[in-house]
Amino acid sequence: MENWQSIVLLTKGKPQLAADNITRRLTRWTGCTFSGRQDESENFVVLSPPTGMIKLAGEFMFAVTVLERSYFDSEDAHPYLEQAKLADDERLAGLLRSCRGAILIGAHIIERPYESLHYLAKIAAAMMEEDTPVMLVPPSLVARAVSGELRSAMGHADDVDELMPHVMNFSAAPEAQGGLITCSTLGMHMLALPNVIMHCGQEQEDFEQCAAAVQSLATYMVKRRQAVAVGDTTEIASGGLGFLRVVPATMDGKAQDPQDAIALEPTAAGDARTARPATPAAGPAGELGNLARAVTTSRPRVARIKARKERAAAKMAAIVTGIVVALYVGSHLFRSCIRQSSEDRKTRHQLRMEETHRNLGKSAAELRERLQRDRQTPAPPGSPQETARQYWIEAQKRRQATRPAPGAAHPDP
Repeated sequence: MENWQSIVLLTKGKPQLAADNITRRLTRWTGCTFSGRQDESENFVVLSPPTGMIKLAGEFMFAVTVLERSYFDSEDAHPYLEQAKLADDERLAGLLRSCRGAILIGAHIIERPYESLHYLAKIAAAMMEEDTPVMLVPPSLVARAVSGELRSAMGHADDVDELMPHVMNFSAAPEAQGGLITCSTLGMHMLALPNVIMHCGQEQEDFEQCAAAVQSLATYMVKRRQAVAVGDTTEIASGGLGFLRVVPATMDGKAQDPQDAIALEPTAAGDARTARPATPAAGPAGELGNLARAVTTSRPRVARIKARKERAAAKMAAIVTGIVVALYVGSHLFRSCIRQSSEDRKTRHQLRMEETHRNLGKSAAELRERLQRDRQTPAPPGSPQETARQYWIEAQKRRQATRPAPGAAHPDP
């Protein structure tokens, strides 16, 4: 069994640690005094980002790590987003996606898990500020929106069983085969206890009784601070399941280590084993944070998972259809653009040819006019220009004299 205790506070921006506020709150909630010296016999709060250490009651050490990036850059956000969807908490889902920093608090050495988790929760409560809107408990996959009520409940808790609604979790998921729902706790390992599992049908009444039994036995073990042994039987005070036997747990057909998980199954009321322990009437379902109330719809997770799959399929179909339509429209526009470009090029080429012809004709006319003016305008007598002009006139006269008359036969060459 992995005994791991950790709480994460997500921050909207760059994490800020107000050491004075944290020390003041811990002094009030734990009764510890802080001398300011960091030695083995004293309590201290040393926070120098990105790392820090806190020591309480002279023996419990906690490591603090500041992340100036999203916690989910290296961790899976899906289990926490799933909880927000099941609770219809859009604000929590939005915060999980938008927070850009995190403060990680973890127990350094865990020898007395109940006291350690108790102090860990108080440290987390002492660090809750307006810029820390979400609390995560990774060992149990808990996601909670931070509020004044949550901070007060965790800071003033007198015993670890009061923390169960805030740091423990409950799951109900359909099995891969068999058409059953598996109800189970999450996070009991933080207290060196096994998680509790029970399989039930998908009817509403079956599910509610199963959830009550699982949560009640988990609460009983936390208050008793001892696991219930495999082979024992128990009776849930509120519920119609009668005696239940503790058996080795299986998940999707795979056997689980009894230190990690135990299971409950119905047994005959006249079973030879003495029914022990029986959970007290005051403590059954709901002590894990009214989790049964959050899943009271008929066939809770099965119906929601089916609806989510249908929405995902519809969304995928819409995306595919959109892509096909976009490709068709794009190809049509591309062909139209190519045709238009070709026609525009032909038109521009024709216009350029016509312009060239006009310019050539204009240049020839200007040249003829200039030559005619030069022939009719005498230059100064004896100048080279006048001499050249006279030669040109004589050449024109000789060419006209030797040109055959119209209609006359050309001489043989």
